[in-house]
Amino acid sequence: WKWISDKEVWLIAIYHFNVKIVSRGKGASAVAKTAYISGEKIKNEYDRVTHDYRKKREIVHKEILLPDNAPPHFKKRSVLWNAVEKSETRKNSQTARHIDAALPVEILRIEQIDLVRKFCQQCFISRGMCADFAIHDKGDGNPHVHILLTTRKVDESGFTKKERAWNDKALLIEWRKLWADWCNHKLYFVSDERIDHRSYAARVIDKLPQKHL
Repeated sequence: WKWISDKEVWLIAIYHFNVKIVSRGKGASAVAKTAYISGEKIKNEYDRVTHDYRKKREIVHKEILLPDNAPPHFKKRSVLWNAVEKSETRKNSQTARHIDAALPVEILRIEQIDLVRKFCQQCFISRGMCADFAIHDKGDGNPHVHILLTTRKVDESGFTKKERAWNDKALLIEWRKLWADWCNHKLYFVSDERIDHRSYAARVIDKLPQKHL
C-alpha cells in the first residue's frame, strides 16, 4: 500500500494490455507516437510536422530493440521512425502498432525493464519487428509501458514488404497470454498476486469488470 492524495490505497498488479494500429487515415503518425512515448522532440520528414513532448516527466526508461539484420542506425529513434514513414506512400497507411500495458507495481524498476525486454524479444524481435518501448510512471501506482512496433519486414538496407501475418488475431491472443506469463514469472519471487489475460466471463467468474484508469 501507499499514500496517495491523503488516502491509504492498496496497490496490486492488474491486467491491462491494449493494442492499436497507428494509421494516417485517422490522423496519426509513427513519429508523433514515438515522440509522445519517449518524451522527445522529433520532426516527421513525411509531413514536415515537428512533435515536441520534452515537457513530459513521467518517462523513467526508454530503449529500442532491433532484430540482428536491421540497420544499426535504426537505434536512433528519429531515424527509425522516419524510415518507417518514408516506407509508407499511401495517405491512409498503417505505420505502426502501439501497445500499452500495465506493469506490476510489486516488482522493482530493474525487473520491470527486464520483463519488457524479454517479452519484446520473445514476441516481436524474434519475428523480425523493431520495438521502441518506454516505461511511464507518475508515482500514482500505475506504472505502464508503451511499445511501438514496426509493421514491415526489415533487412540491412531498411524496410521491405508488409508482414500481414502479424495482424493475425491468434497472434494477438498469444501476446496477451505471454504478457500475463511474464508478469506472473516476475511476481512469483515477490508476491502471491497473479494476473490473468482472460476475461471474468471466460473464467466463469460472476463479477463485473472494472475500467482501467
